Amino acid sequence: MVIMFHLFHGVSYFIYSLSFTIITILYFFLNSFFAVISNNRKTQHSSFYNLSDLTVVIPVYKEEIDIFEKVIRTLYDTRLEFIVVGDSVLEPYKSITERYGGKFIYMREHKGKRYALAEGVKYVRSPLVMFLDSDTIIYKDSILKMLSVFDESVGGVGPNIRIMYDEKNKYAYYYGEFFERISEIVNRAVNYFGSAIILSGQCVIYRTELVKPYILSKEFLEPKMFGRPIKISDDRDLTDFVIKKGYRAVKVFDAVAYTKPPRDIKMFTKQVTRWTRANYLNFIREIADGSISKRGSLYVFNMIYTNLLPLFTLLFLYMSFTRILKIYSSINVINTKLLLLLYLPTRYHSDFFIFYLFLHYGGFIAIIPFVMTMIYLIPEDKLKTLIYGSIALAVQYIASLYAMITFWWQDWLTR
Repeated sequence: MVIMFHLFHGVSYFIYSLSFTIITILYFFLNSFFAVISNNRKTQHSSFYNLSDLTVVIPVYKEEIDIFEKVIRTLYDTRLEFIVVGDSVLEPYKSITERYGGKFIYMREHKGKRYALAEGVKYVRSPLVMFLDSDTIIYKDSILKMLSVFDESVGGVGPNIRIMYDEKNKYAYYYGEFFERISEIVNRAVNYFGSAIILSGQCVIYRTELVKPYILSKEFLEPKMFGRPIKISDDRDLTDFVIKKGYRAVKVFDAVAYTKPPRDIKMFTKQVTRWTRANYLNFIREIADGSISKRGSLYVFNMIYTNLLPLFTLLFLYMSFTRILKIYSSINVINTKLLLLLYLPTRYHSDFFIFYLFLHYGGFIAIIPFVMTMIYLIPEDKLKTLIYGSIALAVQYIASLYAMITFWWQDWLTR
């Protein structure tokens, strides 16, 4: 009976470990491969729109004054029309906005980003609208690159997001940049098949007539899932809406927007927890409404792998730990194993050892091409970014586990 139990446990462990290793290898290899191919693909440019066809909407809530003014001054230098929505904040944001020729709209009550976007888009008359966070800077050349990819099939365009370097907050820069480059690799890979995973709400351009009715609708302003209000992931909702309407949502990776990193590790933890919760909610919703397949097979595979990874890893560690305990707590089993190894030919010893290494460490070997792709994409301080980012990865993993368990809890993490 004991032998049968160990045999069953061993077979289960073998099947699970092999499956997990193969899936992990596929995840890292496929995303690295298609990210590289996507990087070599030439962007198709058009001349449908120019800067005069674009209005910028900027929600602001208790933003740092220096960075806010820099955002506004950059838009002024680009000669863009812009609207700032003060979400229960007035001065000095109103004065700064009007000094640079922008329109300021004051919302007396703090209602959040969705309502601020809706209030701003009411005043947009141009064919295109850009939603820009109050701490994100984008320059003229990148805006022109984004405009140039709009054709009849494109409904939304986002730039590549990079982190602003701040000597006072350099550690946050390193781990912020690390996670943005991971996101870039996966987005490049999925974008290769037609549409991005998500157009970041930090900076994005949409067709006004396409998204305006939706942003003003109750569906966007008061989203629900299974009857429960959902307060996060406005950018994901807009991206999904564009794709559901039959348009492409495209990332332009040589167009760059710069944003602030999280202030400290505490804010970083809150940020990744919020993102992970939003990811779980969208994963469930996309399965429920059948829209998960609209971005292609790689997107489906990535969503399943990343959302179930914390669970897979915990189960793998649990099975490994219990297997060690069960095998080495029985002297009879140990003696049997030793006798078998002694009498088997040496050739089988080496084959078993190689397979054992593959079973337990194959996934780590598959990370190598992924890391090499990251090194290529990191603009500077590559080693420091990798080191500090890897440390932050452990924090992100813990935050992911917490988010998986508490994905319905939202209030304290909303902006």
